[in-house]
Amino acid sequence: GTARKLHFGEMTAPMKELRKAIAYYVLPDFAPFGNIRSYVTSYWQACEFSKIERYLLTPNFLDGSPESIAVINHRMINRALDAAKNSGEVARHYHSLFYMIRLWHSLSEQGLMPPGLDLKIDIRKVDSIERRKDVIQHFTGSMSTWQPYSEEDLGDLVDYALFWTEKAAPRLLEVVNYVNEKEFDQTGKPGITRYRVDEDIETNLNVDVDGKSLVKATRMDQGYEYATGEKYIYSWLRSYSTSVDKVRNGVYILLALITGLRSSELTPLKFDDLIKQPDGDYDLRVTRYKTAEDPNVEGEEDFLPIPKFIGQKIEELKQLRSIYTLSAQGFIFQASKGRKLLTKPSAAILHKICREIGRETNVDRIHTHRFRKTI
Repeated sequence: GTARKLHFGEMTAPMKELRKAIAYYVLPDFAPFGNIRSYVTSYWQACEFSKIERYLLTPNFLDGSPESIAVINHRMINRALDAAKNSGEVARHYHSLFYMIRLWHSLSEQGLMPPGLDLKIDIRKVDSIERRKDVIQHFTGSMSTWQPYSEEDLGDLVDYALFWTEKAAPRLLEVVNYVNEKEFDQTGKPGITRYRVDEDIETNLNVDVDGKSLVKATRMDQGYEYATGEKYIYSWLRSYSTSVDKVRNGVYILLALITGLRSSELTPLKFDDLIKQPDGDYDLRVTRYKTAEDPNVEGEEDFLPIPKFIGQKIEELKQLRSIYTLSAQGFIFQASKGRKLLTKPSAAILHKICREIGRETNVDRIHTHRFRKTI
């Protein structure tokens, strides 16, 4: 990936200097231990400085200045580690803080930190055998997210995906055909104005499948003093967009399960990356960063054959988003409901999809990486 900006927000000047000093050594060109190749890794590791600030500096009223750093001792750090472990928020905070303390101390020992910003403690009283075992055990427990899906959970996920891609999508495509036929989207307005009850709209824009409402045309009486004395606005696009996003969620499940692609490979996919061959087979153009020789340039382009069934579902999703402005910027996994301009999608898109699927299926800890473990 390309270089990213680090934001320092409302940090005090001393705190900014401390963060800059540590962040400098997580850049690929300056990482002293040679274990960082990507700017994405640099960005996330630099962000982990917040754990030092949150659990060590702020609770002890330390501002990051050389004078405040000088008073840090192993007891403060061990209390900070225990607080991170018992915070009950994000499990990785404990592991991340331990990593950052060790990095800060290692840089200090090598004389790489600016004067006054080095961490002078007896690291043996922090990085003990007992502490390492505890961190590893805690980290391993938090990694249950990466376990393969159970047979029951996988069944629930596939059932959800097939309902939306096999049962719901064809009915939603009928809505697309109806909207195109009536040229409703030519006005650019999501509401449809009528001066009498329109039975045709109420028939075609109220869609149910297996007792589940896919599209609902809500008729709002606006009142009108002329002609018929009636004026109605039919509102239906939001319910349609919500259902299209669930079709998208189903496509995500099937594609992640069949291909085992990483989050970084799925997130930037566009409909243009789906290539249909003359014989009807499909390839998916994927940019791989993690396995590329230089992950900070362009990545490596790869063409991945995918089953016709999956290719057809992606094409159908594209067609579902062809009306109004739902095609947006053409990213496969961006939301139809959203109107925000998306130039460079982040992993947050997939995180939101996973949360939505979790609420719909009651499957816990849905994550892209678990599909890689399941195939």
